[in-house]
Amino acid sequence: MQRNSSVPSSRSAASMREASPYIRSHRGQTFVVYFGGRLISDLQLDGLAQDLILLAGLGIKVVVVHGARPQIDARTRDHNMSQQFVGELRVTDARTLAHVKDAVSTVRIDIEARLQQAARDTPDQASAITVSGGNFVIARPAGIVDGVDLQFTGVVRKIDREAIERRLDADEIVIVSPTGYSATGEVFNLNALDLSVNLACDVNASKLILMMDSPGLVDNTGSVIRELSIGQARNFSSIDPAGTRFLESAIRA
Repeated sequence: MQRNSSVPSSRSAASMREASPYIRSHRGQTFVVYFGGRLISDLQLDGLAQDLILLAGLGIKVVVVHGARPQIDARTRDHNMSQQFVGELRVTDARTLAHVKDAVSTVRIDIEARLQQAARDTPDQASAITVSGGNFVIARPAGIVDGVDLQFTGVVRKIDREAIERRLDADEIVIVSPTGYSATGEVFNLNALDLSVNLACDVNASKLILMMDSPGLVDNTGSVIRELSIGQARNFSSIDPAGTRFLESAIRA
Protein backbone atom coordinates (compact mmCIF):
# COMPACT_ATOMS: atom_id res chain seq x y z
CA MET A 1 0.00 0.00 0.00
CA GLN A 2 2.73 2.46 0.88
CA ARG A 3 4.66 1.72 -2.29
CA ASN A 4 1.57 2.25 -4.46
CA SER A 5 0.56 5.42 -2.64
CA SER A 6 3.96 6.93 -3.39
CA VAL A 7 3.40 6.75 -7.17
CA PRO A 8 1.19 9.86 -7.44
CA SER A 9 3.64 11.76 -5.25
CA SER A 10 6.55 10.70 -7.45
CA ARG A 11 4.69 11.72 -10.57
CA SER A 12 3.83 15.09 -9.04
CA ALA A 13 7.46 15.65 -8.13
CA ALA A 14 8.56 14.74 -11.66
CA SER A 15 6.00 17.13 -13.11
CA MET A 16 7.23 19.93 -10.87
CA ARG A 17 10.84 19.30 -11.87
CA GLU A 18 9.85 19.40 -15.53
CA ALA A 19 7.83 22.60 -15.10
CA SER A 20 10.25 24.49 -12.85
CA PRO A 21 12.48 25.90 -15.66
CA TYR A 22 9.42 27.33 -17.39
CA ILE A 23 8.09 28.78 -14.14
CA ARG A 24 11.41 30.52 -13.50
CA SER A 25 11.71 31.86 -17.05
CA HIS A 26 8.15 33.26 -17.16
CA ARG A 27 7.89 34.63 -13.63
CA GLY A 28 7.19 38.36 -13.87
CA GLN A 29 6.26 38.09 -17.56
CA THR A 30 2.89 39.11 -19.02
CA PHE A 31 0.52 36.63 -20.65
CA VAL A 32 -2.50 37.86 -22.63
CA VAL A 33 -5.21 35.19 -22.84
CA TYR A 34 -8.07 35.47 -25.31
CA PHE A 35 -11.21 33.35 -25.40
CA GLY A 36 -14.59 33.79 -27.06
CA GLY A 37 -18.04 33.87 -25.56
CA ARG A 38 -18.78 30.31 -26.62
CA LEU A 39 -16.37 28.97 -24.02
CA ILE A 40 -18.56 30.56 -21.35
CA SER A 41 -21.72 29.21 -22.96
CA ASP A 42 -20.20 25.71 -23.03
CA LEU A 43 -19.57 25.82 -19.27
CA GLN A 44 -15.80 25.45 -19.62
CA LEU A 45 -15.03 28.58 -17.61
CA ASP A 46 -14.50 26.92 -14.23
CA GLY A 47 -11.46 24.95 -15.36
CA LEU A 48 -10.03 27.93 -17.22
CA ALA A 49 -10.48 30.17 -14.19
CA GLN A 50 -8.50 27.72 -12.07
CA ASP A 51 -5.71 27.67 -14.66
CA LEU A 52 -5.56 31.47 -14.78
CA ILE A 53 -5.40 31.70 -10.99
CA LEU A 54 -2.60 29.11 -11.02
CA LEU A 55 -0.62 31.17 -13.54
CA ALA A 56 -1.06 34.29 -11.44
CA GLY A 57 -0.03 32.38 -8.33
CA LEU A 58 3.20 31.37 -10.08
CA GLY A 59 4.11 35.03 -10.55
CA ILE A 60 2.86 35.48 -14.12
CA LYS A 61 1.01 38.68 -14.95
CA VAL A 62 -2.30 37.73 -16.57
CA VAL A 63 -4.49 39.85 -18.85
CA VAL A 64 -7.78 38.30 -20.00
CA VAL A 65 -9.53 39.47 -23.17
CA HIS A 66 -12.96 37.91 -23.70
CA GLY A 67 -15.51 37.86 -26.47
CA ALA A 68 -19.30 37.88 -26.25
CA ARG A 69 -20.56 37.14 -29.77
CA PRO A 70 -22.90 34.23 -28.92
CA GLN A 71 -24.41 36.24 -26.09
CA ILE A 72 -24.95 39.27 -28.36
CA ASP A 73 -26.44 37.02 -31.05
CA ALA A 74 -28.85 35.51 -28.51
CA ARG A 75 -30.07 38.89 -27.30
CA THR A 76 -30.62 40.33 -30.77
CA ARG A 77 -32.34 37.11 -31.87
CA ASP A 78 -34.67 37.25 -28.86
CA HIS A 79 -35.69 40.74 -29.98
CA ASN A 80 -36.19 39.66 -33.61
CA MET A 81 -33.36 41.90 -34.81
CA SER A 82 -31.58 41.01 -38.03
CA GLN A 83 -27.80 41.40 -37.95
CA GLN A 84 -25.43 42.41 -40.73
CA PHE A 85 -21.74 41.48 -40.86
CA VAL A 86 -18.93 42.73 -43.04
CA GLY A 87 -16.37 39.97 -42.83
CA GLU A 88 -15.96 39.33 -39.10
CA LEU A 89 -17.25 42.76 -38.07
CA ARG A 90 -20.81 43.28 -36.89
CA VAL A 91 -22.64 46.36 -38.08
CA THR A 92 -23.52 47.90 -34.71
CA ASP A 93 -26.43 50.32 -34.84
CA ALA A 94 -27.79 52.06 -31.74
CA ARG A 95 -30.26 49.27 -30.91
CA THR A 96 -27.62 46.58 -31.31
CA LEU A 97 -25.18 48.57 -29.18
CA ALA A 98 -27.59 48.40 -26.23
CA HIS A 99 -27.54 44.61 -26.44
CA VAL A 100 -23.75 44.62 -26.86
CA LYS A 101 -23.40 46.53 -23.58
CA ASP A 102 -25.79 44.15 -21.84
CA ALA A 103 -24.08 40.99 -23.13
CA VAL A 104 -20.52 42.18 -22.51
CA SER A 105 -21.38 43.28 -18.97
CA THR A 106 -23.00 39.95 -18.16
CA VAL A 107 -20.08 37.93 -19.54
CA ARG A 108 -17.61 40.07 -17.67
CA ILE A 109 -19.44 39.61 -14.38
CA ASP A 110 -19.52 35.84 -14.93
CA ILE A 111 -15.77 35.77 -15.56
CA GLU A 112 -15.04 37.87 -12.50
CA ALA A 113 -17.22 35.63 -10.35
CA ARG A 114 -15.50 32.44 -11.54
CA LEU A 115 -12.04 33.92 -11.04
CA GLN A 116 -12.91 35.10 -7.55
CA GLN A 117 -14.29 31.67 -6.70
CA ALA A 118 -11.16 29.97 -8.07
CA ALA A 119 -8.98 32.38 -6.09
CA ARG A 120 -10.85 31.62 -2.85
CA ASP A 121 -10.42 27.90 -3.50
CA THR A 122 -6.62 28.15 -3.53
CA PRO A 123 -4.81 26.65 -0.52
CA ASP A 124 -3.27 30.02 0.33
CA GLN A 125 -6.37 32.15 0.64
CA ALA A 126 -4.41 34.90 2.35
CA SER A 127 -2.79 35.74 -0.98
CA ALA A 128 -5.97 35.44 -3.06
CA ILE A 129 -5.76 37.18 -6.43
CA THR A 130 -7.71 40.38 -7.06
CA VAL A 131 -9.53 40.80 -10.37
CA SER A 132 -9.70 44.28 -11.87
CA GLY A 133 -10.75 46.13 -14.98
CA GLY A 134 -11.26 49.63 -16.29
CA ASN A 135 -11.51 51.90 -19.29
CA PHE A 136 -8.19 50.78 -20.74
CA VAL A 137 -9.15 51.04 -24.41
CA ILE A 138 -9.59 54.23 -26.41
CA ALA A 139 -11.43 53.50 -29.65
CA ARG A 140 -12.53 55.20 -32.83
CA PRO A 141 -15.20 54.30 -35.39
CA ALA A 142 -14.24 51.58 -37.84
CA GLY A 143 -15.98 53.72 -40.45
CA ILE A 144 -17.07 52.47 -43.86
CA VAL A 145 -15.86 49.02 -44.90
CA ASP A 146 -16.75 47.61 -48.33
CA GLY A 147 -19.28 50.38 -48.73
CA VAL A 148 -21.03 49.68 -45.43
CA ASP A 149 -21.05 52.08 -42.47
CA LEU A 150 -20.25 49.98 -39.39
CA GLN A 151 -21.68 52.74 -37.14
CA PHE A 152 -20.83 51.89 -33.49
CA THR A 153 -18.34 49.18 -34.40
CA GLY A 154 -14.89 50.47 -33.55
CA VAL A 155 -11.20 49.78 -33.74
CA VAL A 156 -8.50 50.37 -31.16
CA ARG A 157 -6.99 53.83 -31.16
CA LYS A 158 -4.89 53.49 -28.00
CA ILE A 159 -4.30 51.12 -25.10
CA ASP A 160 -3.68 52.64 -21.66
CA ARG A 161 -0.58 50.55 -21.05
CA GLU A 162 0.47 52.35 -17.87
CA ALA A 163 -2.91 51.78 -16.19
CA ILE A 164 -2.82 48.07 -17.05
CA GLU A 165 0.76 47.67 -15.85
CA ARG A 166 -0.03 49.36 -12.53
CA ARG A 167 -2.69 46.76 -11.84
CA LEU A 168 -0.49 43.89 -13.00
CA ASP A 169 2.31 45.14 -10.72
CA ALA A 170 -0.20 45.03 -7.87
CA ASP A 171 -0.67 41.28 -8.55
CA GLU A 172 -4.12 41.73 -10.05
CA ILE A 173 -5.59 39.79 -12.97
CA VAL A 174 -6.77 42.35 -15.52
CA ILE A 175 -9.93 41.75 -17.57
CA VAL A 176 -10.36 43.71 -20.80
CA SER A 177 -13.80 43.56 -22.43
CA PRO A 178 -14.44 44.12 -26.16
CA THR A 179 -15.70 47.66 -25.82
CA GLY A 180 -13.83 50.93 -26.21
CA TYR A 181 -14.54 54.55 -25.47
CA SER A 182 -13.96 57.74 -27.42
CA ALA A 183 -12.79 61.03 -25.98
CA THR A 184 -16.35 62.31 -26.35
CA GLY A 185 -17.85 59.45 -24.35
CA GLU A 186 -19.12 57.23 -27.16
CA VAL A 187 -19.01 53.46 -26.70
CA PHE A 188 -17.81 51.19 -29.51
CA ASN A 189 -18.19 47.48 -30.07
CA LEU A 190 -14.74 45.93 -30.73
CA ASN A 191 -13.61 42.66 -32.25
CA ALA A 192 -12.17 40.81 -29.26
CA LEU A 193 -9.60 38.82 -31.24
CA ASP A 194 -8.17 41.97 -32.82
CA LEU A 195 -8.24 43.66 -29.42
CA SER A 196 -6.18 40.86 -27.86
CA VAL A 197 -3.48 41.23 -30.54
CA ASN A 198 -3.30 45.00 -30.12
CA LEU A 199 -3.16 44.70 -26.35
CA ALA A 200 -0.49 41.99 -26.33
CA CYS A 201 1.72 44.11 -28.56
CA ASP A 202 1.18 47.31 -26.57
CA VAL A 203 1.97 45.73 -23.17
CA ASN A 204 4.89 43.78 -24.66
CA ALA A 205 3.45 40.45 -23.57
CA SER A 206 5.78 37.47 -23.65
CA LYS A 207 2.89 35.21 -24.69
CA LEU A 208 -0.41 35.70 -26.48
CA ILE A 209 -2.64 32.68 -25.91
CA LEU A 210 -5.58 32.45 -28.32
CA MET A 211 -8.14 29.87 -27.25
CA MET A 212 -10.22 28.50 -30.13
CA ASP A 213 -13.71 27.02 -29.99
CA SER A 214 -12.51 24.05 -32.10
CA PRO A 215 -10.00 21.45 -30.85
CA GLY A 216 -7.15 23.30 -32.55
CA LEU A 217 -5.57 24.37 -35.80
CA VAL A 218 -6.05 21.66 -38.43
CA ASP A 219 -4.45 21.13 -41.84
CA ASN A 220 -6.09 19.96 -45.06
CA THR A 221 -6.06 16.35 -43.85
CA GLY A 222 -7.88 17.22 -40.63
CA SER A 223 -4.81 16.66 -38.44
CA VAL A 224 -4.26 19.00 -35.49
CA ILE A 225 -1.06 21.04 -35.82
CA ARG A 226 0.89 21.38 -32.58
CA GLU A 227 3.63 23.79 -33.59
CA LEU A 228 4.52 26.13 -36.45
CA SER A 229 7.32 28.60 -37.02
CA ILE A 230 6.35 32.03 -38.36
CA GLY A 231 7.61 31.03 -41.79
CA GLN A 232 5.59 27.82 -41.75
CA ALA A 233 2.53 29.67 -40.48
CA ARG A 234 2.65 32.13 -43.38
CA ASN A 235 2.53 29.24 -45.84
CA PHE A 236 0.01 27.17 -43.90
CA SER A 237 -3.38 26.32 -45.40
CA SER A 238 -6.22 25.46 -43.02
CA ILE A 239 -9.58 23.91 -43.86
CA ASP A 240 -11.12 25.91 -41.00
CA PRO A 241 -11.81 29.63 -41.70
CA ALA A 242 -11.74 30.33 -37.96
CA GLY A 243 -8.34 28.65 -37.73
CA THR A 244 -7.09 30.89 -40.52
CA ARG A 245 -8.21 33.99 -38.65
CA PHE A 246 -6.49 32.85 -35.47
CA LEU A 247 -3.33 32.03 -37.36
CA GLU A 248 -3.30 35.43 -39.07
CA SER A 249 -3.72 37.09 -35.66
CA ALA A 250 -0.84 35.08 -34.20
CA ILE A 251 1.43 36.00 -37.11
CA ARG A 252 0.51 39.67 -36.76
CA ALA A 253 1.30 39.58 -33.04
